[in-house]
Amino acid sequence: MKHTISVHVEDKPGALTRITSMFARRGFNIDSLAVGPTERPGISRITLRVDCAEHTLEQIEKQIHKLVNVLRVTELVEPGERQGCRLDALPSGSFESDLELDHLCTLLDAAHLVLRTSEFVASLLQELFGAELFRDTLHRADESFAPFDGAASRGHSRKGIGE
Repeated sequence: MKHTISVHVEDKPGALTRITSMFARRGFNIDSLAVGPTERPGISRITLRVDCAEHTLEQIEKQIHKLVNVLRVTELVEPGERQGCRLDALPSGSFESDLELDHLCTLLDAAHLVLRTSEFVASLLQELFGAELFRDTLHRADESFAPFDGAASRGHSRKGIGE
């Protein structure tokens, strides 16, 4: 089963190497890897996607915790975690080629990733600024986009600069 792990580390030389070497020593393959800064200076987030059993994941998390410069290890779990691209509900012959089906699965996966990322960002913002301030900010953002929604519903298109 695929799992996504978020690791917060001190932004020091060798932190990424220690984590990836731990995976290599134990014979685990990393499907995906992303590194970026966090909201706190001197702290980086390493996001890993691995294919392993639940018990193995627990062992991986424990081993990562033992490494130098590691501050926090978290498995990112999405609500109602989707188990792959489910297209069995579509009528047979819906697609002219396997390539069209492949493109649809890729688009669905991308949309799912955007949704998961936005939910994750929202939870971080709530944690940083508090739930009440977060709700107020969202409410103000909704109000500021209201004129655009009205124009679009009246048949006006939204045009970018230079269009």
